[in-house]
Amino acid sequence: MDPMTSIEALVFNFGDFHFQGKHYVLTSIPYIFSAKDMQPHYDANAICEEDELDDQGCRPVYRIMWEIKDEHVLEFCEARANRDHVKAEQLAMEYGISDENPQFDRSNPYNITGTDYKYFMEGFTQRYEWE
Repeated sequence: MDPMTSIEALVFNFGDFHFQGKHYVLTSIPYIFSAKDMQPHYDANAICEEDELDDQGCRPVYRIMWEIKDEHVLEFCEARANRDHVKAEQLAMEYGISDENPQFDRSNPYNITGTDYKYFMEGFTQRYEWE
């Protein structure tokens, strides 16, 4: 069996998706992001395989956001935002809601934005670098 490339390892560990003709590879586990004055959403970082490496071997990093459509997850986010930890925990247990690596359709993000850091990847050495 051949060893995985760095991209293959990222896809295996975190997932990937195609959007508007580009292949995005997640560099982190998606998580539920919610704040009191903000619409809750799923959030993760990704690189675009088509982006060229810069002279230091880094690729731009993108912040990927997906809409939360599951009513139970939205109720969980509302309970957590209101600091009702008991209700949030009950919802999480009853509906199998996971803060990290939630299960949802990753093929249709609603927002992809650039960030002010880059992703270094050589072999299996990976790190984020601030620009």
